[in-house]
Amino acid sequence: KMVEVNGTSISEFLQDFTDALRQSRESALLGKYDEALIFYDGVLAQIQHRVKGLTDMSLKERWMEMKETVQDEARTVKELTAVLSSFKEPPSASSAFRPRAAGMSNIEGKENFEDDPMVWQPPTDSRRTIAPRGSLANSGGSGDLPGWAQKAGASSSSRYAAPSCPTLASSAGPPRGR
Repeated sequence: KMVEVNGTSISEFLQDFTDALRQSRESALLGKYDEALIFYDGVLAQIQHRVKGLTDMSLKERWMEMKETVQDEARTVKELTAVLSSFKEPPSASSAFRPRAAGMSNIEGKENFEDDPMVWQPPTDSRRTIAPRGSLANSGGSGDLPGWAQKAGASSSSRYAAPSCPTLASSAGPPRGR
């Protein structure tokens, strides 16, 4: 004799129940959390419907344990959904994910970090100025050249000439092999 619960056989009920539970878990694993929550709600409704028709207390207790397990799984999926939705919201000054220092203010879309000791200012070099390109060649004087270049350039008539070497100047050609 096939036992019926609220118009459906036990085997049909268990088949529907396991399919819905499998589908809810599979959806959660695939990241389809909204879909998983719908299936979890259906599973919980099936359990509640099944428990109402039971008279055996031990069987009723086992179904209630199953209901708690499914509720825990559904709660976890709801928490994941809440975390994911918090990533989609624009950050705010009170957001726990992005704390703001006391001296920072947003002026014209740019952050002002003047009071933050952990942020360095852009480098500035006030000791020297960079000469415009070609100004050394056009000046004609060696006063614009650094000290090492002035010494080398003083003995040479051309800027690009090799420095003079007394040993090479006295030899009449390339060195000869012995």
